[in-house]
Amino acid sequence: MTLPRMLLVAALNLPFAVAQTRPAVAVMSSGSLSDLDGAGVGQVSIEQQSGKVYLHVTGAAKAAGATLEVLVSDSQRPLLAGDHTGPGQQAVQVGLIERAEVRDRLPASVKPGRLRSVWVWCRSVRAPSARATLRPGVS
Repeated sequence: MTLPRMLLVAALNLPFAVAQTRPAVAVMSSGSLSDLDGAGVGQVSIEQQSGKVYLHVTGAAKAAGATLEVLVSDSQRPLLAGDHTGPGQQAVQVGLIERAEVRDRLPASVKPGRLRSVWVWCRSVRAPSARATLRPGVS
């Protein structure tokens, strides 16, 4: 085999080799994201990858609101229309909804095993827009 042909074969196999070395993602907990009417608007999961823990949200951009924050909480309070207290003071902001899919690293102060809910919170009107109850493993 000539050197150019060997280089071509190596280049073609590179994406396969890179894909196999990507660290695995383990889903620690997950749930369906529902709006105020109970309609499903997306999914959330708490994921662990390479020793780091992330919140992964898909579809939250469908939730109503102008400036949407993502909060995690150990609260199991139900989502109520007109509820301006939301998940309570123990909730921690993880990120903002700026696109249809968001994956943000959880702050070190958050204990993933204690999380029970993920809230999409509309900052401008101080009211919830959507919520997910977390269940261990894949939902």
